[in-house]
Amino acid sequence: MQKYLEDPLLVDGYKFDIRCYLLVACNDPHYKAYFHPGYCRMSLEKYTVDGFGKGQDASSAFVHLTNAAIQKKHALYEQKKENQVSTSFPCIIRPPPIVYVPSCS
Repeated sequence: MQKYLEDPLLVDGYKFDIRCYLLVACNDPHYKAYFHPGYCRMSLEKYTVDGFGKGQDASSAFVHLTNAAIQKKHALYEQKKENQVSTSFPCIIRPPPIVYVPSCS
């Protein structure tokens, strides 16, 4: 069973997701972790629950989903795409790029 969050965390009224990456390389007895700060993807329309779950049309996907395959079908995507993906939002924390840990075991 799943429940949709009707009051999600928003950035300036828009839904978002954060993508970040971590690579852990082990060379016994040490390993290194490489972290990329990632990016933040925004929906192209401000968040609302109006009409949600009541025979929604395809346009509601632009509000609720940040997926690029969905967002690029938006009529104003070409005009707004520069604002959809960002690495400068305050919600992205930038730790040091390399972390050393003494042992793999």
